[in-house]
Amino acid sequence: MAKVSKRGRRFIQSWGAKLSLDDAEMAVSSTVRVPLAQAQFDALASLVSDVGPKDFAQSLLIGKLNRGDRAGAAAEFGRWNGEDTAVRRGAERALFINAEYRLNK
Repeated sequence: MAKVSKRGRRFIQSWGAKLSLDDAEMAVSSTVRVPLAQAQFDALASLVSDVGPKDFAQSLLIGKLNRGDRAGAAAEFGRWNGEDTAVRRGAERALFINAEYRLNK
């Protein structure tokens, strides 16, 4: 099973997590069927740690990603915006696309 990197752990911890990192890693590993760069894995683990594994697994983001549409999957981060989450989703999207680890200050 893939693991969140040290930088990914700092990223997720800076934004807060409702799910343990072990559970987030398990959810990403069991749901995603395409190879991921480490930053992409970290971004998805951050997302699932906030939205939960069930909604994550049933999302359009995962459907697009598993069909090989990485650009479409990246665009789906914006669909998860809620109260106080737009900045976090932007940081996760930047991490997914550019491997840019933006910590929450």
